[in-house]
Amino acid sequence: MWDIRAVNLIDPSSTQVLSAASITFCWATCFAKISILLLYKRIFPFCRERIAAWICIVADVVLYTACIGVAIGSLVECAELDRINDSYCRYNSGGQLVFSSMVNVVTDLYLLILPIPRLLNLQVNRGKKIGLLVTFPVDFASLARLVNVSIYYQSSDVLWVSGHNAQFTIAEINIAIIVACATSFPVFFTRVHSLASSNYHPNVSLLPTTRPCSDSDSCGSKVTGSNNGPDIVM
Repeated sequence: MWDIRAVNLIDPSSTQVLSAASITFCWATCFAKISILLLYKRIFPFCRERIAAWICIVADVVLYTACIGVAIGSLVECAELDRINDSYCRYNSGGQLVFSSMVNVVTDLYLLILPIPRLLNLQVNRGKKIGLLVTFPVDFASLARLVNVSIYYQSSDVLWVSGHNAQFTIAEINIAIIVACATSFPVFFTRVHSLASSNYHPNVSLLPTTRPCSDSDSCGSKVTGSNNGPDIVM
């Protein structure tokens, strides 16, 4: 964002386009976490886990909806360049970012801790337990984003800070989507391996094979050399 031409920043519509990611980021993060919580509800049919999942779903919807409301207000109130230092716009580029980053970190830790007691109590060997725990990863990019936002919280160069934070925001949302899909990876790779094996073996059987010649085989013509030149033996 620090490489944008000044003429683009003067146009409020361009500023609104640049800031629209703050809305899509909140929605995408919210739905990614809700998808994981709905999975927890399905695979852990216990009252305590179901209640905990519903509590986090409601909290996510409320908190991220509030963040979206603030982001929409920023698009309306802070589109013009001369409003960038207003108190509301400064809060939206500082305090609101810290708050949303803290929400991301807390909910990520919640998603990590929630399934651990049930997974540790499963009657399987240690290797399978580790494999199941890895299946429920957490987007720790949110912690890196929180640290970065906190470092530049007092900076007066809003555009430079926004561009710097955008790198962590992009990484966080992409990792969040991957994490939301992670529980389907084992089935996916098992299916791919099965398809690859079923296609590999029949194709290999169609390849020509070679074997050494014996006296009873018809191996074609052989060329033997001698002092007087090659002799052809059929």
